[in-house]
Formats: sequence, C-alpha cells, structure tokens
Amino acid sequence: SAEDLSQWNAAQSQWQLLNGSLQRSSSMSADLATSWLGLGRDAYELGDLERARTSLQRAIRLSASLHRGDIQFAALLLEARLYAERGDATGARRLIEAAQKLLDDGAVHSSDAALSLAAAAGHVELAANAPQDAIALLQPLVARSSPKPSEAQALLLSLQARDNKDPAQLDRLRDQLDVAGKVADAAATRLLSLRFRLYAADAQCRNNPTLGRQRYEALMP
Repeated sequence: SAEDLSQWNAAQSQWQLLNGSLQRSSSMSADLATSWLGLGRDAYELGDLERARTSLQRAIRLSASLHRGDIQFAALLLEARLYAERGDATGARRLIEAAQKLLDDGAVHSSDAALSLAAAAGHVELAANAPQDAIALLQPLVARSSPKPSEAQALLLSLQARDNKDPAQLDRLRDQLDVAGKVADAAATRLLSLRFRLYAADAQCRNNPTLGRQRYEALMP
C-alpha cells in the first residue's frame, strides 16, 4: 500500500542517515588511533617511555576494535622496542608475536611490513644481548627483500660490522651503510638515512675509534 511504501522509504532514509553517521564516527576513530600512534612515536623518540607506552596501548586497543591492522601492527612493533629497552625481553617477544599474527592473518597491507617486523624483532634480540639471533632472524628476510634501503638492512649490516675482525670486510660493510644512507637521503627518508649513517659511524669505531667518534658526534643534533 501507499502507507507501507511511505514507511519503507522513511526507514530507508533513517538507515542511510545512521549508516553515514557510523561511517563518519569510524573514520574519526581511525584518525584518533593514528594520532595516538603518532604521539607514542614522538614520545618514544624523545625518550619519554611511559607516555609512549600509554599512547601506544591506546592506539592498539582502538585500532583493534576498528579492525585497522596497519595501525595496530605499527603500534605493536614500537611497543615491543620500548619493552626491550626496559629489559623486558619476554614482553617484547610477546608483542612481536602479536604483530606476526596480524601479518599472517592478512590484516596488514603495507608492502614493507615483513621488513618492519624483522627490524623490530632484530632490535628486541639485540637488546636481549642475543646479536647472533638477531642476525639469523634478519639475514633471510633482507636477502629476499627489494634492494631499496630499509632499517632491517641497516641493522643487519651494523651487526655484521660489529662482530667483524677483518678490517677490509669491515670497511666494505661500512661503505655499504654509507651508500645506503645516501640512497635513503635522496629518497627523502631522512630518519632512515640518519640511522644508516649512525650505524656506519658505529662500524667505523671498530677499527678507528677516534674517527668513528668524530663521525658519530657530527651526526648528533
């Protein structure tokens, strides 16, 4: 009847309004999760680990409720580094495992996700004083990855340089870090470029401590 059709149209209009409102709310919540992640990252870089932890946990909870795997994944990896720096290797590895599960479940869509996971896991093992475990974890992933610079590649080269007693091979590894830093700089990834250069300075310290310290100090703000 005309009355039924009118009621149906009214119900449809209400549903469309509600659906639009929910979509806007979801979008705002996703922006909020991204903001918490950004705040956590900034606090971590500034050394405020407690504020970083609180912000990252909020990002993880909110992104999980929204099924935003990329945000949750990034927050888990950063919180794993934070736990490792506090000496909690068990907690850090648990967070790495949670990030690995998101990746395995197809919830993370970044093309560099596997390398990001490897870099974070490598840092966790390094903080746990297990550099050989970090090398074993990083080596196969870096070998299969694209040649573009990544933090996982920088960390692997740095670890190989750290344990190398052959000056010629050490120079080659340091030069690789320098070249990768220039490539990263050309790609405008300045933070990654700085990390490559700091790792290169650290490698230089192995066979020329004075020059290595000069290079390191020149890079620090």
